[in-house]
Amino acid sequence: MRESYKKKIKTIVERDPAAFDEAVNGFTDAHDVVEMRFHDYAGAFCVVITYMETKRVPQNIRDEYELRGEYYTCGECPYYEKPTDRRMRHGSCKLANRVDPDGPACLHFYRELSLGEITMERGPAND
Repeated sequence: MRESYKKKIKTIVERDPAAFDEAVNGFTDAHDVVEMRFHDYAGAFCVVITYMETKRVPQNIRDEYELRGEYYTCGECPYYEKPTDRRMRHGSCKLANRVDPDGPACLHFYRELSLGEITMERGPAND
């Protein structure tokens, strides 16, 4: 996933101190603030906030799923085979010799999931 950063500003002007506090605190809680400059603006409370905006750009199908909050591991993949020896932690897969069940699922898994060839409920779609 590629991230790009852009510096932006936000100006907040309020006459009521409580409303000003609420607006400033709400904004600073939600953004990565770089600088705050307070000004006297015709008897009102005024602040110019400089903040950084981060934009995440997906580079592949896995990144697209992760942007939606969907994360899958090798252990959730229908092609994952648990080890038969209980002393072993890593299993196997038809695409890899040895896989960590807690590791991120491969791009092949996400491609098949997006095409509907596998589903998380049933495993391979042709079964």
